Amino acid sequence: MKERRLLLLLTFLPVALAVYIWELDVDFTSSVLPEQQEHQNDLPLTILEKAQITQFDQHGVQVQRVSSPELLSFELRELIQINQPTIELHTNDGNWTATSQNGMFYQNDNRITLRGDVTLEKHDASTPIVMLTNHLDYYPDSRLAETDEPVSIRATGHDIQSEGIRVDLTNSVYILTNRVRSSHVPL
Repeated sequence: MKERRLLLLLTFLPVALAVYIWELDVDFTSSVLPEQQEHQNDLPLTILEKAQITQFDQHGVQVQRVSSPELLSFELRELIQINQPTIELHTNDGNWTATSQNGMFYQNDNRITLRGDVTLEKHDASTPIVMLTNHLDYYPDSRLAETDEPVSIRATGHDIQSEGIRVDLTNSVYILTNRVRSSHVPL
């Protein structure tokens, strides 16, 4: 029994010492998305760390990539939780990157929902675009992204706010859906 206590003490002592010395702020709270609350007893079937899922076209050219420090697959809900996702999309019209705090891949309707500090950015030397919102649905097959929530768009010389947007990422078509405000900033 003494050896077991000694082992426990030796196991947790370095962590406790590190917290004390470096005054680490340890957060033991669970970050549960609204979709997860009714299924809290549903444990992940699979956990992938440092995950990257890459899709190629028929010629072997990379089309899109989803990367995350951690993916959790839940069988009962047919979804994959994506922590701190990064989505890279390569099109003929430019390259896009989407990031957020959390994401969920819904297998039934092939949709990735991004939540929390969502950034959608078009990397183009002549017309870079940055969109900021708190929620975005991305459909990988059709390469469409949309939200009904407030979105802020920054492009060269323009600041645009809208409540909702639908973006065809392949063709760079933007449909602002409600309460659009725009200001022009001369270069």
